[in-house]
Amino acid sequence: MIDLFNLQLPNLRRLSFGAGLLAIELMALWVAFLTHKPRNFTLALGLIAVSSLIAWVHHRRRYRLLSDTPVARIASAPQGYVEIAGHAQALDDGSLICPGTGMQCVWYRVDIAELQSGANNRDSYVHQQTLESDHGFLISDGSGRCLIDPDAAEITTEKTVTHDGKQRYTAWTIRAGDAIYALGEFVSVRDQPADFRLAVSLKLADWKRDQHDLLRRFDTDRNGQIDPQEWDKARSAAEAEVSQEIAELQNTTPTNVMRACQDGRPFLVATEDPATGARRHRIWSWVHLALVVLGLHFMLYLPRHPHLIPSVYQVGPVTLYAPAADDDNP
Repeated sequence: MIDLFNLQLPNLRRLSFGAGLLAIELMALWVAFLTHKPRNFTLALGLIAVSSLIAWVHHRRRYRLLSDTPVARIASAPQGYVEIAGHAQALDDGSLICPGTGMQCVWYRVDIAELQSGANNRDSYVHQQTLESDHGFLISDGSGRCLIDPDAAEITTEKTVTHDGKQRYTAWTIRAGDAIYALGEFVSVRDQPADFRLAVSLKLADWKRDQHDLLRRFDTDRNGQIDPQEWDKARSAAEAEVSQEIAELQNTTPTNVMRACQDGRPFLVATEDPATGARRHRIWSWVHLALVVLGLHFMLYLPRHPHLIPSVYQVGPVTLYAPAADDDNP
């Protein structure tokens, strides 16, 4: 069950879109319940109706995309918006190590929280930072391989929670061999010269992982950092390497890349089969459609029947008696 009092913004962001809005709606309803004013109930119900309408559109759109977009084979996938499914693989430079957990993976996102003492000697975890890899990884379906550029992707995967002293690490990872699907813009670098910049960015991101080697190659004034002029030289060197690599690929299989769509359509990656993802979005769409109807109904009904708002409510072991309140006598 969601702890409404300890729910923090970083935790809220880690929920699915539908679950996150549902948590906000529950908090708004709880605040209105504590104030015991019909006006506040009306505002809370209006918020529920509006936010649930947004969530319904969000999940309905993703359900239709997953249901209506056929799964393509990488070797024969058309250029453009497609869906592919297969298994995750690391790039040739090897797997990543997820901070805090030590797990080998091809992608990670980690929320780091520290146990701290709060009011009334109540300990709670306070969010410190979020780490997320920007390193690309591969998806293979037996017919070919495709590079997944995780920038701007909505990635859904199982979470793992580990502790180290007062530190808590909540990690979402994709590991080599995991079954995954991806829905986004599929392009082939050889056929799309505009992807030259993407290849250069990936090359520079790879170089930045080895700061010692990067400084050795491009820190000409030896001040321990890469200055703008030195970074321009690094970019020029990356462009030269990418140009050479592309030239070598002209007579071989094109390099396939899936990335965020230029037209704003969702870029989805998940460690599940597409049917499961479609079913999950369909369920959330129905839940929020029901909340739209209920929110509108009670928003119109309760102001005409204020006596239905409870005047006695339970908080833990203590029963609180709310005074009769209205908008004129707070």
